[in-house]
Amino acid sequence: MTKDDMLMWVKNDLIYQRLKLGDMGFTMNDIHNDVPLFDSEGLDLDSVDGLELAVGIEQKWGVKLGKMDDSMAKDHFQSPNTIANFVLELQNNRSEGV
Repeated sequence: MTKDDMLMWVKNDLIYQRLKLGDMGFTMNDIHNDVPLFDSEGLDLDSVDGLELAVGIEQKWGVKLGKMDDSMAKDHFQSPNTIANFVLELQNNRSEGV
């Protein structure tokens, strides 16, 4: 999967549809590649939303993320772009047997 394809999946399927952001007044235009997910200047998601994102990744890609700690959230769940990079990294590691 290309980075652009992964970004589209993250923004549309994982964030917009899975979290039902349309019901909260957001549109797909609000979800740009670098929008802060857990900041009031961005989408202002909460920890429950973060767990839902992690479950969505696990279900779609068949990976186990383990316990979601602050470090994982800060490193990999800052924006759609960081999530896409993280999932692509997981896929690469999986295909390389790491």
